[in-house]
Amino acid sequence: MVFYAEVEVAATSRALNSASAVTRSISNSTSSSSQLAQPYCRERCGNVSIPYPFGVDDPTCYRPRFEITCNESVSPPVASFISLNGAYESLSYEVLELTLDYVRINVPVPAICDHDNITSTTSKLIDPRC
Repeated sequence: MVFYAEVEVAATSRALNSASAVTRSISNSTSSSSQLAQPYCRERCGNVSIPYPFGVDDPTCYRPRFEITCNESVSPPVASFISLNGAYESLSYEVLELTLDYVRINVPVPAICDHDNITSTTSKLIDPRC
């Protein structure tokens, strides 16, 4: 059984961790317009605002490793952030809110419903509804 918890984090990956630094350097720079999102770039996915350097669809609309996917087969559309966990496996997190300072995501939280095998030293999440 898997439940989802809303988590607000300053960074979910190296890309998000450097987002504030990138945007500070972009906002402090007045030289090149290529550092800003193009006018044709999407600014929303469903209820989620997508600020540059993040972006959807077109690679010219976001910086490398700042891609947000938008699942439009559901209503309202769902924004997701894909993160590599270091083991050649990608993890997808539903984005609930995205700013230049933080991202609020849904994270799967496994629950264990086997009360007989839990000891006082076990640090596992037990669903009280089991």
